[in-house]
Amino acid sequence: MSLKVFVLALLVCATTVIPGRAQNPFNPGSQPAVVNNGEDSASGTFFRTLFSGSVERIHHWQRLLRERITAYARQIEKSPTGSATLHFLAFTFVFGVLHALGPGHGKAIVCSYFLARRGTLLQALAFSNFITFMHVLSATVLVFSLALLGRRTDIFAFQQLEGSFQTFSAVLILVIGALLLVRALHDAVSAKTPLDSKETAPKGHRSLTALSLSAGLIPCPGAALILLFSLRLQILWLGLLAMPVLAAGMGLTNTLIGLTALGSRRTLLNWTQVSPVLYRRTYAVLALCGSLLILFLGASLLLSGRG
Repeated sequence: MSLKVFVLALLVCATTVIPGRAQNPFNPGSQPAVVNNGEDSASGTFFRTLFSGSVERIHHWQRLLRERITAYARQIEKSPTGSATLHFLAFTFVFGVLHALGPGHGKAIVCSYFLARRGTLLQALAFSNFITFMHVLSATVLVFSLALLGRRTDIFAFQQLEGSFQTFSAVLILVIGALLLVRALHDAVSAKTPLDSKETAPKGHRSLTALSLSAGLIPCPGAALILLFSLRLQILWLGLLAMPVLAAGMGLTNTLIGLTALGSRRTLLNWTQVSPVLYRRTYAVLALCGSLLILFLGASLLLSGRG
């Protein structure tokens, strides 16, 4: 069972590079609006084919939830008081959970980091939710900037500016991934590998903080859609109220993925403690693979942002 969980954690990292498309849920009669979630990559075709069934089901559930969110928002537009607001927020939370399950860079960062580096349960919880918080906050700032500058406030205007954020974020992720790779190579060559899989994680995780800030710079398209729709209906207060709820739902999914990666890493290292040589090699391989996954993700984001 533990081996299956470990393999699942690796698959989560792999599937998060699938190119993602999101339909504008607030304009059902229009053609689907392509939303760049920061996952486009050349390797995405293979994973999209392999996991297309699961991705399509997630998109279908998201579409149903968005339709309910839209319906409740229109009710609130006509009558701000009543149970519609609570229903709107409840469906927004569930939408956040499913939105984070779809293709995205946040899960890949969380999964890759905790496969590569030591960590505590508290660090996994904080890291997973802080990435989500920054992801939603950057979308909120971008939408408000468009409105305050008198620019066109729709998903297409959002996409035009989103690319700049993605490019900058990708460069930072590449730099951090390179530093983690250098550290992993240094530890492997110098044999700086602890012999106890239950060792405590370092208190100062500057790379963790920097990585969460870098990954969170990419604005969340789901958050932007809700805010833009609330602007259109002139109920911006509802959109702002939905942002922390959406972040909490997405954070829950990322936290579960982070804990799965962390637990899988510890389990695998526990198995290999029977042999110091095997343990050191496993430790080094995990550190190298996690660092390379972060580098690959940064490169994919950079290439898709320029495409």
